Amino acid sequence: MFIAPAGKSSLHPPRHIENPPNPLYNARPHTNPSHRTPMMPQLPTLLRPARHEDCPQILRVHRHAVRYSCLKSYTPEIMNAWLDLLEPESYLGPIDNPNKALWLIEYENQIQGFFLLNYKEAQLEALYVHPVVHYSGLGTALLKKAEALAIQADLSLLSLYASKNSIEFYRINGYESLGEAIMPLNEHIQAECLLMRKYLSQ
Repeated sequence: MFIAPAGKSSLHPPRHIENPPNPLYNARPHTNPSHRTPMMPQLPTLLRPARHEDCPQILRVHRHAVRYSCLKSYTPEIMNAWLDLLEPESYLGPIDNPNKALWLIEYENQIQGFFLLNYKEAQLEALYVHPVVHYSGLGTALLKKAEALAIQADLSLLSLYASKNSIEFYRINGYESLGEAIMPLNEHIQAECLLMRKYLSQ
């Protein structure tokens, strides 16, 4: 998904930090001798609000996600213009802004994904996962947490601008297309995307 060009807004992290149910499990089952039923331990993941000191690692995830996940969907010119927008300072504003929520997910004590939720606009402004952990459930865990925060804030829907490579992910998770859109990356370069929306269950 796209993130707005280096905005200066900020986020006050929600007070309540919780670890969501995680669908990720180790491949090898463990058997409880007393019940003889498989017990699948959860992988070491953690969802939490971002802090100022997380910005360099958020940038690392963001840059890798754009560079490798979008490689087949956009031209090198578009990719370079997109990457030029990313800098660690751009995450500081959302971290301190009460109208936004910047959360991240850790896997084995390393930041591997994040999302940026705009309460005022009822919009998911960004959701990225490092390409080395794609198809592991981290993106879905981030999306579900963003939707849960939106519901807690009494939002009835979420909208987003999906990059071409992420459209199917959002469709699978219940988002519908509202039509094609153009995301300006700089004065001369634009990127095609899709405006999508989902009504949230209260």
